[in-house]
Amino acid sequence: MTEDRSADVHATQDLLDENERLRALAATLERERLRLAERARSVEHLLHELDALRGANARLEREKDQVLRQLLHAREELDAYARDGGRPEGSISV
Repeated sequence: MTEDRSADVHATQDLLDENERLRALAATLERERLRLAERARSVEHLLHELDALRGANARLEREKDQVLRQLLHAREELDAYARDGGRPEGSISV
C-alpha cells in the first residue's frame, strides 16, 4: 500500500511539475505574442510610410521626365539657333 501511495505522490508531483512548466511556457508565449503584435503595428506604420515614399518618388520621376523633355526641347532650339547663324527662330534677316 505504501508503494501505491508513493507512486501516487510521485505521479502527482510529476503532474505538478509539468503544470508549472506549462504555465511558464504559456507566460513565455504570451510575452512573445505581445512582442509580435507590437512589431506588427510598427511594421504596418513602416508600410504606410513606404507607400507614401513610393508615391513621392513616382511624382519626382514624373517631374524629372518633364524637366528632361523641356531640356531636350531647349537643346533643340539652341541647336536650331546655332544652325541659323545665331538668329532667333522666326526672325527676318535683313
